[in-house]
Amino acid sequence: MGFLQSPARDILLLREEGEELDVNDICPDSYGLFGSLFSEEHSMKTWEKFINKSEEEQRELLDCRRAVHADIAEPAESSPTVTKCLQRIDRNMRGTLRKHKKHIAPTLADIEQDLSEFFSESPDAIVVLKMDSSFHRMLLHAVSQFLALNSSSEDIFGDRLTQIETDGSFVPPSVPLAECLTQL
Repeated sequence: MGFLQSPARDILLLREEGEELDVNDICPDSYGLFGSLFSEEHSMKTWEKFINKSEEEQRELLDCRRAVHADIAEPAESSPTVTKCLQRIDRNMRGTLRKHKKHIAPTLADIEQDLSEFFSESPDAIVVLKMDSSFHRMLLHAVSQFLALNSSSEDIFGDRLTQIETDGSFVPPSVPLAECLTQL
């Protein structure tokens, strides 16, 4: 009987001794995801924040979560949804954003706020920026994609510059990218 694992061997021994078997003898005490929600303080706080939001805000956050974790086809609408906006971001960039979300949220918020304010006032303008690093440049491209802005980087006189522009109109999403990522 060496091939039997210890829990299976224990059950077999209990049966041979004539003891009654209970489900708990076979399956260890456990609880599902919903049960763990109530036992973990951080999860409970996140749940309470979510449940206290309006139904519309809850839907936006759920759309945001689905879009970050999977490619979802979204029906055509006049105003951009968070799901659509997230789907604009290159898949590899989305993975990087998800992986580093705790550290980059403030930077994303700053970039998004600056671009949104600028293009809300001047949708026909062009912005040219020199970012501190290639990682910050990648964040700039990700935010640009989220906001449906056209961005490209090129070397000019030894500096790597990023040019950002609209297609002539600018409508920011209802939920900022940084907020959407921190809810995941």
